[in-house]
Amino acid sequence: LHSGGSVAWGGLFAAFPLGTVHRRSSKEDVELVHRSLARFFHQWPGGKQGNSFPHLFAAAARVGAMDGLMEVWEAYLTNTSDPKCRFYSNGMVLGCGSTGLENVGGAAFATEMMLSTAGGILEVFPSLPFETAAFQLRAPGPLLVTAQRHQGLVMEILLELPSNSLGPSVVR
Repeated sequence: LHSGGSVAWGGLFAAFPLGTVHRRSSKEDVELVHRSLARFFHQWPGGKQGNSFPHLFAAAARVGAMDGLMEVWEAYLTNTSDPKCRFYSNGMVLGCGSTGLENVGGAAFATEMMLSTAGGILEVFPSLPFETAAFQLRAPGPLLVTAQRHQGLVMEILLELPSNSLGPSVVR
């Protein structure tokens, strides 16, 4: 890992989409992702870059670096980040670095805040900043996870495996 070059070569891609860096990674690796996030926003204030933009949110969620990101995400989705930067419901972006939005990063951001399976351990609501939420998502493999959190406390977790599935699962 290194923090030089473009966003694609920095610590962000190690966290997402590669998934090799997460909250339980070494302190040095997690700090690299944090520095890469800071560098991204320094280079592109407000994150108005295009293709790499949604990926940084998933990377941030994976390492728990959520400070201020929900406000930037909301501004982007509601077209209030910049009058020249327009997000459309079909996932395309106009005027933010002249590129379209890669939807996988945006979807991964939402998923990573609610369910993480980094390092072979399943975590529910690992970086979601909201006190009350619920989801039903598929973890890697055949595991279907349903969870509910109310006022910061996980109230329900349901793990569903097909009858022909084998193997242990660890839930935190």
